Amino acid sequence: MNKQHTLTTTRIAILVFSAFLLATNAFGLPSTALVVTTSTASRQSITFSDPVGNPTGQTLMTGLPADANPEAITFFGNDAALVVDAGNSRVFVVQPSTGTLLSTIVLPFSCSGVSPFYEAPLVVSPQGGYAVIASGTKLCAIQAPFNSSSTVTTMTLSGTAPALVRAAAMDSNGRLFVRTTAGTSVLDSPYTAETFNIPYSLSFFGSIDITPDGNTLIVTHQLSVGSRFLIYTAPFSATSTPVEKTGNTGLVAAAIAPDGQKLIYVVNTPFDHIVRTLYAPFDATSTGETLQMPANYTGCADIGFSADSSMAILSECAASTKNVLIRAPFTNAGAQSSFLSVAAQPDNGGSGSARFLPAQYSTPSAPAETAFDFDGDGKADTSVFRPSNGMWYLNRSTAGNAAAQWGISTDKLAPADYDGDGTTDIAVWRESEANFYILNSSDGTMKIDNFGLAGDKLTVGDWDGDGKAEPAVYRDGAQSHFYYRGSLNNPNGDITYVPFGTSGDKPIRGDFDGDGEADAAVFRPSNATWYILQSSDGQVRYDNWGLASDTFVSADYDGDAKADLAVFRSGTWYIKRSSNGQAQYVSFGLASDTPVPADYDGDGKADTAVYRGGVWYLNQTTSGFAVANFGLAADRPIPNAYILP
Repeated sequence: MNKQHTLTTTRIAILVFSAFLLATNAFGLPSTALVVTTSTASRQSITFSDPVGNPTGQTLMTGLPADANPEAITFFGNDAALVVDAGNSRVFVVQPSTGTLLSTIVLPFSCSGVSPFYEAPLVVSPQGGYAVIASGTKLCAIQAPFNSSSTVTTMTLSGTAPALVRAAAMDSNGRLFVRTTAGTSVLDSPYTAETFNIPYSLSFFGSIDITPDGNTLIVTHQLSVGSRFLIYTAPFSATSTPVEKTGNTGLVAAAIAPDGQKLIYVVNTPFDHIVRTLYAPFDATSTGETLQMPANYTGCADIGFSADSSMAILSECAASTKNVLIRAPFTNAGAQSSFLSVAAQPDNGGSGSARFLPAQYSTPSAPAETAFDFDGDGKADTSVFRPSNGMWYLNRSTAGNAAAQWGISTDKLAPADYDGDGTTDIAVWRESEANFYILNSSDGTMKIDNFGLAGDKLTVGDWDGDGKAEPAVYRDGAQSHFYYRGSLNNPNGDITYVPFGTSGDKPIRGDFDGDGEADAAVFRPSNATWYILQSSDGQVRYDNWGLASDTFVSADYDGDAKADLAVFRSGTWYIKRSSNGQAQYVSFGLASDTPVPADYDGDGKADTAVYRGGVWYLNQTTSGFAVANFGLAADRPIPNAYILP
C-alpha cells in the first residue's frame, strides 16, 4: 500500500460546499455531575460538576421557598431533576447546572411524607413518562411533562413504605418495586394499581434495589440481631421465593452499582458505623469487604453510584458527618474515601440526599461527529448515490438539496469527516485501483489515497481520536488485520495494523468504549459472538448477540457516545444498549427494507430507519415518525454505506 497523495489545487466545479462548523450542542452537565440536598439549616440543593477534580466548584440552588425541605433527588434529563420537598406536599423541578428552580408541582397532602424529615423514595421511569413517590401507604405518580400543571394520581399500597429513599426501585422496562410492611409491591405503568405483591414477614425497615439487567431483586431487612438480604431471581411473581444471606446487625440500606458487579451497604448501630460491599453474583455465598471510612465518620443511610460505577456517594448522614465520597476500587485496601463539604453554611451537608447523573442522561463534553451529516448541523441527512450516473444527491436538513458527481457504479461508498470540519465528506473507495477518492468539504479540494487491497472490507473511522476519519480496511485471514493510516502525528503517512479476528469473521465499525477512537471489532458467525478490542484499555470484550444471517447495524442508539451491539432481522431491530446492558427490541420496517440507522433529529441518538424504493421511513427518538420521498428504487442510500449483511 502506497502513501497518500493529496491534490490541493483540484477543484470540483459541479458542487461547491459551504463550510459549516459543527454546531456545539449546549449540554448542561458533564457525566461526573453530582447533586446533593441539605435539609437542616440552609435547606439547599447543590450541584458539583466535578466532585473529585474540583470539589469546591459548587452551584447553589436559588429561589426555593423559605420553608423548603429538599430531600430525595432524581434526574429526568441531562440538566433536569426533581427534588422532593419533604413534609410540604411539593416537588421542585430544577435545573442543576444553573441552580434554577423551574417549577413547583403541588402534590396531594398524602404524598408529602409525615414530617419534614420523611425520606420518601422518588424514582423516574426510564422513558421519563412518570415520576413516582412512595409515601407511607400512598403511591403518587406524577405524569410528564413535569411542571406546575402535571397530573398526579394516587393509589393505596397493600403495606406501608418505610421512611427511606432506597425503599423503591425501577427496572429498565419501567416496572416499579416498592418495599412495604406487607412485602414487595410490584406495579407497572401508569402505576394506578398493584400488579402483584411478593410477601415476606421479617422486618419493617430496609431497602430494595434491582440489578441493571433486571434479573436480580435484593430486599434488605434490619433485624434486632443480624439482618437479611433476600435475593430474588426473575421472573418475579407473587410466589417468588428468595435466597437469603445474613448481614451485619444494623444494616440500613444497600445499592447496586450500574455495572451490576457489586453493591454497597451501610450499617449503623449505637456502637458501630461501617460500610461494606458484596460482589456479584449475588447469592447466599457472595463475598465482600469492609471499606475504610474517613476518621470521625458517624454513619449514613443512603448510597448513590456514578454512571460508570467508579464513585459512590454516601448521604442522609448523622449530624456530625458530611457526605462521603468513595472512589474505586471498592476493596478494603484500595477504596479512597473522603468527606465532601458543601458551601452552604452552617450545614455539614450530610443530612439530605445525593445522586450522580445517570448514564442515560450523561452526554460527553465533546459529542462525536454526526455520521452522514453533510451540512454540519448535527443531523444526519437523507442522501443517495445513483450508480447509473455516479451522482450523490443530498437532502441536507439545514442547507437544502445538493448534488455532486463523484464515483462510478462499482465504487464502494466511503463517506466520513476526513478533514475534521464537522461535516461529512463525499468519498468512495475504488477497489479495482485500491484508491480512496475524497472530496474535502472544508475547502472543496480532492484527495486521492492509495490504500487497501481488493477483497478488503471498509472500516473507515477515527482510529486515532483526532476528530478526523482515516482510510481503513479489514483483511480476512487465519489472522485477520485492521489497517488504517492515522492522521494524528503521522507526517510520513505510516500505516498502522491491528491483528484481530480470524477467517470468516465480519468486521463491525464503531467506537464501542466511548473514548473517541474506533475499535477493532468483529462478529464471529460460528458462535454468534461479537469480539471487541477496546482502544481505551486494550481489553477484549465479547458478547453473544444476533445470528449469522442478521444485518449488522451497530450505532449509538442510547446517546452515551458508545456504539451499541445491534442487528436488523425481518423488520425487527435487536439492540443491546451500552448505557445499561439492557436489550431493546424495535419493530420497524420490512424484511426487504434497507436499514439506514443515523441520528436524523440531532438528539445524539441513532434512529431506527429504513429505505424502501426511494422512500425513507424514520423512527426518530425525539422528533418521532417521519417519511421522506428522496431517491429512486435503484439508488444506494448513503447511511447504509458501512452496513454488512
